[in-house]
Amino acid sequence: MKIATLSLIGSIGILFAAAPALAASATSANWSGYVADTGAYTGVGASWVVPSAAARAGLASDAEWVGIGGERSNDLIQAGTEAVIEDGAVSYKGWYELLPAGQRIVPLALHPGDRVSVSLIETAPDTWQLSFLDATTGASYSTALAYASSHSSADWIVEAPVAVSGARSGVVPLDEFGSVSFAGAYAIEGGARETASEAGATAITMARGAVALAAPSALAGGAFSVARSEAGATAPRARYRADTAGAPSPFSPLARRIVIIQIGF
Repeated sequence: MKIATLSLIGSIGILFAAAPALAASATSANWSGYVADTGAYTGVGASWVVPSAAARAGLASDAEWVGIGGERSNDLIQAGTEAVIEDGAVSYKGWYELLPAGQRIVPLALHPGDRVSVSLIETAPDTWQLSFLDATTGASYSTALAYASSHSSADWIVEAPVAVSGARSGVVPLDEFGSVSFAGAYAIEGGARETASEAGATAITMARGAVALAAPSALAGGAFSVARSEAGATAPRARYRADTAGAPSPFSPLARRIVIIQIGF
């Protein structure tokens, strides 16, 4: 897997991981949702309600986002929401990232239960408009972003991030978010807007071995939900390993792929 996003939580880096090329349906160690990868996409968007993460000891997280690229390429432009639990304290934020640059925080106060709409649209070659609306509070944020994309996939994802602390790394435990419902999921292809279903999006189930952690419902136009599995709630916490001496930089796609695959759970 290729890591796509970096978010700093204290001394621990939280990374979001991109998925391998997809068949008709797929499983991932830390993605669940839908991905369309049969066209060239110049826009993506959806709305969802920020889920409430149950407080717990230790570190846990969930992230919801839309993005372009990352599934069959090393480039990824993405934006969404995130909950991070650190020793019982839960924080919520909006963010965006342009791989390989680090994550940037959207300057809006978010709360569980807020309905947000997020879109990324290429308005000119290599120029993207990020729009972030909290329909519950009425607050919004919009900015133009410069980014060269391969346009290789459109993504609507719930994710368990990967943590990096010094030379250690591992998938962060997925928190107990219940379920999250996406609505109006769309992509722009060839100048035309299409629903995720019309784009032929493929379902992804998040699983660790034979244990499902989160799974998407059937796709109805641009609507689907991702539910946290009760079975997955008992999965062990992440264990970390030290990277081997002389390995590539831990921030290169190859090194990140090795780190993720070799983590044991």
